[in-house]
This record gives sequence, C-alpha cells and structure tokens, in this order.
Amino acid sequence: MRLPNEKLVKLSQKIRDTLDSSKITLKDMQSLLGLLNFACKVVAPGRTFCRRLINSTIGVRKSYFKIRVNKQMKADLEVWLDFLKQYNGVTVITDNGLSGGTISSYISGVSYHHKIQGIQDTTKFFIIGKALEGIKRIQGGKRNDIRAPITVQLLSDMISCLDKVCKNKYEAALFSAVFSVAFFGLLRVGEITTSKSKSVINGSNLTISDILIREKVLELRVRWSKTDQKGKSVTLLIPENGKNYCPMTH
Repeated sequence: MRLPNEKLVKLSQKIRDTLDSSKITLKDMQSLLGLLNFACKVVAPGRTFCRRLINSTIGVRKSYFKIRVNKQMKADLEVWLDFLKQYNGVTVITDNGLSGGTISSYISGVSYHHKIQGIQDTTKFFIIGKALEGIKRIQGGKRNDIRAPITVQLLSDMISCLDKVCKNKYEAALFSAVFSVAFFGLLRVGEITTSKSKSVINGSNLTISDILIREKVLELRVRWSKTDQKGKSVTLLIPENGKNYCPMTH
C-alpha cells in the first residue's frame, strides 16, 4: 500500500499552512480533511487524529466562514506531519525484500502479541489481509532460491578446507561432524545446533547420549524438530560410506 507522491507532498504542505494559521475557512478545512481521509485509506490509525478537525466543522454552514485552529487540533496535525516526514509510501517489510510467507510470519507474531496484551488484534483488519494478498500477487508466488545446493562433491570440498580455516583440529573435527551429519541426516540447522544465547542445554538439544555407533551404522536420536514440536523424537540410521565426509569418521 502506498500514498502517491504528489498526494504526500500536497498533504504535507496543507498541514504546514494550517499550522501557520490561527483560523482557516471551512472550505480549506474540508480540503485538508479530504486529503487526510485519502491518507487514512492507507494509514488506518490516522483517523484518530482527524476527529477534532471533523468536529470543528460541525455547525459551520458557509464555506467562507472561519474555523479557529486550536492547540489540540495543531497537536494532532503535528503528529501527522512528523509521520509523513518519515513515511515514503512503501512498507518497511517490502522495502527489505521479504517474501509474502515471511511477512505472514511477522504478522502472526504481532497478532500473538496483541492477544497476550488483551488488545484489539489489528492484524485481522480487512486492509491488512488485502495488502498481504497484493504483496504475494506482485511477487508472483514462490521466488527463486539463489542458494546453491550442497552436493556430495561440495560437501567433500568444504570438509577438506576446514583444516585451513579453523583455529585447531578440534574445531575442524567439530564442523566436519556437523556438516556430514546434517547432510546425510537431512537435518535443519536448529535440529543439530543450539543458539549461542542459550547458556544451558535443554531437553531438545542434541547430546552425546543421543548418538550410538554400531558396526557400519550411526544411530542418531533427534529429540525435537520443526515437525515434532512435542518432542516425541525419531531415530535416524546413517550408514558408513568410507569417504572423508562420512559422519562415522568424525
């Protein structure tokens, strides 16, 4: 959703002119309200800062009659002007190139916060849903993933280079194990690692007790995954392959 640039410029100037005046005609006030009403189609919360302006027109019958612009009305217009100075007509999330799916995830987070706080869930507004539909339509469905796939050859090359980039043999062995186990176990990053912000290992983390090495087979218990949020766990069997990228050699 965006405000056309010419509307943005015209509205900002109209607000400045009103702030510089102690009184304006009914015609000028109606012109200002028309621009603000148009802006509110994009900036729905802005209607709150139009109420005093609308009330000031009640009972004023002639277009040339003057309306006093009081301190409260000017305060509302200052809010509008401050907002418009920062507003470029394009949402921040689309400016950052986020996909429709990622934006939906963020909106879900905002919705959850609203519910926790016991306040109205504005993410359910009709205009939000339509804006999201428009973004997805513009993006044309799924975007191409520019990341190169990890092949067996690439995995082998990565592991071969670890001795040259790691601080010590322990670190090289650690990354070799992580790379190979994640590759052959088809694991997501979060299923085999933990965040550095977590100082305590919890029940969902992979530990030494989850690993069992049998003859030519590595048994790996995954306690938690994206598709196993309740922690029922699953055991993976990874066979030995005798290569430098074999999980059992690390």
